[in-house]
Order: sequence, then structure tokens, then C-alpha cells
Amino acid sequence: DMLIPEGEISRLSDADRQFVKANKLYADAQYGGAVEAYKEAVRLNASQWAYHFNLGLAQKKLGQVPEAQAAFAKARELNPSSYAANKELAESLARAGQMEEAGTYFLKAAEISPDDPDALYNLGVIQAATGDGAAAAVSFEKCLGLNPDYVEAYYQLGTVEIGLNKIQEAVNHLEKFLELAPGHDKAPIARQLVEALKK
Repeated sequence: DMLIPEGEISRLSDADRQFVKANKLYADAQYGGAVEAYKEAVRLNASQWAYHFNLGLAQKKLGQVPEAQAAFAKARELNPSSYAANKELAESLARAGQMEEAGTYFLKAAEISPDDPDALYNLGVIQAATGDGAAAAVSFEKCLGLNPDYVEAYYQLGTVEIGLNKIQEAVNHLEKFLELAPGHDKAPIARQLVEALKK
């Protein structure tokens, strides 16, 4: 890690100095102190999306879900093309049970980063949760196309396919899930589903 030399500090704004201080506190797992320093950076310069984004990450660490959501929303507003801001905002909305709104930002994240299997997986989970099984199946298939070892995607795809009455595909994907992750916490459910579907 490269520390910023003292000579550079004079060229940093007061807000930047608070941001540097906050990042160090965050790295040291001092999230409460980090939140205060990020808030001070935001107070001094509210136009830097990274200040809001890192504030949200620190608040998330402290379990401050509504505050983190507001910080991620501001970060996304200032930098709408940020994959990270869209993803974190979507996750915070999903945690708050706002699935449809979360889906909007997971979709945006997947559009920004179409080669990221996590973005497609998250989008699929939200699509499944909001009752759009066909779209969810497409998202999980794209996810697996990018990462054939994405264990959870096989489970999710299999359960979605049951709802779409694609029984053989569901069995195949659930068996692939069990082959890759026999000790997964969802493995017992997957085994029960496979047994029921084969009857």
C-alpha cells in the first residue's frame, strides 16, 4: 500500500483529508469513526460520489441500513454509471424488502457490467422474488455462461424451472448443484426437490 507523502497533503482539500482519514479508519475496522469522518468530508464537499459511497459502506458495516441506502442513492445520483453504486443501492433496497426498486438497480448494474456473473445472479434473484421466473431463468443461464462453477446459480435456476414446469431441466440443474456443493446449506432442500421431481 502506497502512503501519500506529506508533500501531497497540502495539495489535498480539507474534504480530501477527511476522506483519507476516513479510509484509514475504515481499513482499521473503526467504522464509527470512519462514518463521522466521511460525513465531515461530505459536509465539506457534497459533490464527490466516492465520499457518499464509502460513507454507505461504513454505515452498512454498522448495520445502519436506511442511512447506507441514502448514501448509496446519493452516490448513484452523482455517478449513475457506477456499477458499485448501482449494486450497493440495489442490495440495500433488497434488504429493506423493496424488491421491485432493487431490481431496477440490479438491472442497471448488469447493463453496466454485462460480464459480471454476480450482477446477473443478483438480478435473477430479484426477478425470481418478484415473480418473473422466465426472466430470472435467462439471468441465471447468462450467469452460468460466464461462470460455469457458480454453485448458487444452479440451485436458483433449478427452483425457477420448477415454477416454469421445466421439470427435466430443473432436475439437471439441481443435480449439478448437488454435485458441485454436496455440503451446501441448501443441499438437503435440493435433494428433496430432486426426489419429488423424479417420482
